[in-house]
Amino acid sequence: MWEYLKSIILGLLVTISLLVTFALWTYQPEYDDINNGSPILEAETKLNNGVQQSVSDIIKPELLLFHQDERHFSLKSWNETKNLYEKIVKWPLTDINLVSKDVIETESSIEIVYPAGIPLSTLASTFTIGGEAEKDVKEMNMNIDQIFISFTQNQSKYYDVYFVSRQSGTAYSAVIRNFDVSNAVEKYLTGSNSEMEYFSVDNYFGNPVYLPESQVTLPVLPFQAQKLNVETMKNVLFNNPKLVKRNSTYGETFYNIDNRLMKVSENERHMRFEQFQTDETNELSRQQLIKQSLNDINDHNGWTANSSYHLFDIRDNVIDYRIFQDGYPVLDGGKELSLKITQTWRNQDLVEYERPLIQLRYPILNPNQHDDILSGREILPYIEDQSFEDIKIGYRVEIKGQQELVILLEPAWFIKYVGQDDWEELVDEGSTE
Repeated sequence: MWEYLKSIILGLLVTISLLVTFALWTYQPEYDDINNGSPILEAETKLNNGVQQSVSDIIKPELLLFHQDERHFSLKSWNETKNLYEKIVKWPLTDINLVSKDVIETESSIEIVYPAGIPLSTLASTFTIGGEAEKDVKEMNMNIDQIFISFTQNQSKYYDVYFVSRQSGTAYSAVIRNFDVSNAVEKYLTGSNSEMEYFSVDNYFGNPVYLPESQVTLPVLPFQAQKLNVETMKNVLFNNPKLVKRNSTYGETFYNIDNRLMKVSENERHMRFEQFQTDETNELSRQQLIKQSLNDINDHNGWTANSSYHLFDIRDNVIDYRIFQDGYPVLDGGKELSLKITQTWRNQDLVEYERPLIQLRYPILNPNQHDDILSGREILPYIEDQSFEDIKIGYRVEIKGQQELVILLEPAWFIKYVGQDDWEELVDEGSTE
């Protein structure tokens, strides 16, 4: 009898053990719902009204010049310039070869200037390249910041093209066959009022910087601004946002967990993310840096300006993007706000990310408000004996209003001194007011 009871009890224990094991294997926890019922594993990681961009969207020239009869001029209309550039990238290129910079003939040519050195393999992906050159160019990583396209034929009845690295002093040549460049640009060479004349001054490195001969009249641009969702950026930058700790001090808010920290400014207009690492840093190639950064920002629809963000600077695993408004970059946000997007990568990891948490949504029409910017000749006294890398007209940022946020973009002259990453306004010398 006792043996019979032991068998029954043992059988029950085995059965209970099997049921518990089955329950553990098949158990599915119920997660707390956020964002109107969506489970936390599907937390929002896309910025509202943000978009994705391609390589050809972010890589744009900052200047397109014609050189003819010892004149240097651009088109006054940025829309015309943009349309011409969109045509140029479709012109068929072949026969890419390394050449000496000394062979470049700039007379009777179009010069395209980029704000940063772009790997030729990346830049070429935005152009139309055929034949064997299409395969060869993928291995060419020289950083290109300047292109010359001749609009007169060479002895072989082709048009010469030169991709130039001003930093290294080297160049690649290409040719345009089976396309009439002269005819394509003829309408731009008429000497009409649609042109803007330039002259050049040499920077600290002996490279020409082109400045407008005459005063430039540009609009003052007010935009209705909209705040971005801080929680979305928290979900993007932290692996488990529910465990992130939140603290506030002196108006700033800090989110942190383990080695990750996100700092949000007062009024939630700007953020800075840092991931602290002790691993040895390997410098990324520019090609890899552009690809990683573009993919990362696209993943959360991080391009959030009414105007376009363009790649503006690359240095030591750091990449900067700035808003361009009708061909002019937004170069200063003052102490209150910067509209620049900056990322720093270490190996495969994003270790720093700075960006605005506001979006320029709706331009407020105000056609009567313009500034007359000093001509290039008039600013020469202010740059005399200065060690500068570049000088250009750009926009500064002013904040108007608190409840309904209005961002004002005002044109001014800016200078970048040798050895500095940031631009400075030529204070009180930006306009004729």
